[in-house]
Amino acid sequence: MGAFFPELKELGPVGEAEWETLRSLNRAYTDLRGEWESARALTFGLMTKLDLLKDYTARDHHLDAVHEAYHAACAYERQISASTWRYASAAAVLGVMVTGRLAAGRPPLSGEAVRAVADEKPTTLSQLRQTVAVRHDQMLTEDEDGLQGGERRRALVQGVESAYDCVMNERSAGVRRTEAEAGACRLTEVSPEGVEPFWIDLLEPVLDLAESMPTDIARWMRHRGRAQLF
Repeated sequence: MGAFFPELKELGPVGEAEWETLRSLNRAYTDLRGEWESARALTFGLMTKLDLLKDYTARDHHLDAVHEAYHAACAYERQISASTWRYASAAAVLGVMVTGRLAAGRPPLSGEAVRAVADEKPTTLSQLRQTVAVRHDQMLTEDEDGLQGGERRRALVQGVESAYDCVMNERSAGVRRTEAEAGACRLTEVSPEGVEPFWIDLLEPVLDLAESMPTDIARWMRHRGRAQLF
């Protein structure tokens, strides 16, 4: 879905700054998603090879070399997933903002407001919670995904709440964070090294949410155009 992005004329009342920024973010996270998926495949392949070598090979240069390659691949996978998260989460937040103001009949967001979202550091947890709480799939038209769409949304909401738990339980200076403090955190800044990144389980659902925004808007435009004929 990420390879397709509707033309501005298909999105009707979407402002030019909104469209250009959503399209730019779409291209960014689409390319990065491909890199991340390649990195995951590389890491998995090296992990599998490492497991086999541990079973059948005494400690030697071959095992050491694969071990080094595996750790390098893990580091790159974490880095590229963090970059993908930064652009995907910004696109999701901006996309929901745009659909929200369309549904409410408000004018386009200013270029300054759009840039404030797109150019910001990775989204905070509180911003993400607000974003996934919005029924974006029903703000513009009926949810054509039915039960499956509802399940995806629930999984996304649960993922955000799980991330809150991780951040609150990860002590800062020996003290457990409050919910408000956790909400102000960015997952890429508070995830400790050596453990699964706090954003990793949310990355694919947020990518899917970001990718769905432009097509949801275009679908709404077609639906509205047909409705105006009657």
